[in-house]
Amino acid sequence: MWVTLLILLLASLLCHSLPKISDVNWQTILSLFSLMLVTQYFIHIKALDYLSQKIINLAYTHRQVVQLLVLLAGFLAMFLTNDVAILSLIPLFLVIHKQVHGPFVFPLALITIAANLGSALTPFGNPQNLYIYNHYQLSTPNFLKISVPLFLISFALLLLTTFTIPATPLPALKQTNYNIKPLSLITAFALLIVVLAGVLHFIQLIYTTITIALAVLLINHLLFTKVDYGILVTFIGFFLIDSGNFRKTKIGH
Repeated sequence: MWVTLLILLLASLLCHSLPKISDVNWQTILSLFSLMLVTQYFIHIKALDYLSQKIINLAYTHRQVVQLLVLLAGFLAMFLTNDVAILSLIPLFLVIHKQVHGPFVFPLALITIAANLGSALTPFGNPQNLYIYNHYQLSTPNFLKISVPLFLISFALLLLTTFTIPATPLPALKQTNYNIKPLSLITAFALLIVVLAGVLHFIQLIYTTITIALAVLLINHLLFTKVDYGILVTFIGFFLIDSGNFRKTKIGH
């Protein structure tokens, strides 16, 4: 973020002009902000921890644990971004690894790759996709025509790679009792649906963003402090550099 702001400042001085706020792609910024708020609510109610534990309960070998975490990382990243999937599942894998002495670095890499592949599939999987989707005004089918082949081939290869992990039996793993209220879970998915409706242009994004902000304000206003505003500022800086001053510099030359 600081490097981006420094480049923006230098570009403004070199071009002798201030960046225009109209150069920012606000569709991307609002989409990202809404998604971050909803993601923080999912984390707050420990829905991701609960889901992870339920899925891990299906595993009987170390290989199956890694395969399930790879699948879960890819799935979560499709909707809640790759960063959230990684930050949610890597700690879970570390807890399991302490109880099961098996490969460490390789499964960790596979889970991280799975999260990035999953996020590449959907328009809202990561900030880059949000920008591409909004900037080029792609329809969802057109976006998926590009992303689905990449995802299917890459994820199939990734799953095949997991079979190199030894299928050693698992001991009884420690369980954590996550007391999640059904109403909280319903609220979380309802908010996620509202966000996706805005990102996919079923409802105007400004309305869905306001709805999400008001809902989170009423539910738990402290969630606003959990949002990574540095990412938002960085992307605003990117837009101002790319669309504003740097373009003027190129035209001048």
